[in-house]
Amino acid sequence: MVHDCALTQNYILIFDLSITFSPSRLIRRYFPFAWNRKHQARIGLLKRHQLDQPITWFEISPCYFFHAINAFEDADGRVVLESMRYERIFDNSKLGPFGETLPYPTRWTLDTNCGAVREEQLDDRAAEFPRIHPNMEGIATDFSYALGLGTDIQALNYNQIFKYHRQTSDVQVHQLGLGEMASEPVFIPKSNAEAEDAGYLLNYVFNETTHSSELVILDAQNFCAEPIARIALPQRVPFGFHGSWVPL
Repeated sequence: MVHDCALTQNYILIFDLSITFSPSRLIRRYFPFAWNRKHQARIGLLKRHQLDQPITWFEISPCYFFHAINAFEDADGRVVLESMRYERIFDNSKLGPFGETLPYPTRWTLDTNCGAVREEQLDDRAAEFPRIHPNMEGIATDFSYALGLGTDIQALNYNQIFKYHRQTSDVQVHQLGLGEMASEPVFIPKSNAEAEDAGYLLNYVFNETTHSSELVILDAQNFCAEPIARIALPQRVPFGFHGSWVPL
């Protein structure tokens, strides 16, 4: 099951991970993919400008990830991938990725010279739906953003938004109000901005008390402060919807 990919200047990253098609689950009308510990998880590098060349594969420990944060090539020519890693999903749960493990931001460094892979977890707080500056995908960034999931795997709490500082490993937290749950944070750069984080984070936020949704806008450079705008919406926006804000 391939959910996402990533791009760098020279490569397309292909994710061949530990989830495979399950005919038995399909017959039983469950989600038709399942955890497969026997399937070797690996990341493939396909040369963007030489598509006739074979894919170079790098074996990694069993895992799955839906969403890449970003990928880029470092000064030594290594390929760096950052993503939200699940240690195991779709194993006991047959209806969706719930109740088994939480995802954590993780970095894989692929050495294209010797084939070695280094894996490191970047933070011990579960998070999903990562985003970066839209004009910097495929190159090294200083900042990324994600939705916090809380600590209770049986009752996820989308009540925090994270800002990651890649150079310092610092993580800022924007805490939402009681009963408020956010969706994917989308970064919008300011016009003619010089700093990478000069912009806004747009978030759909659902209020469990009022059963209403708002578009909540944060200043990305004053991340922990109160929102600079809250726009009431005429109806609820369901969780999990992906989207981007683009100029008309």
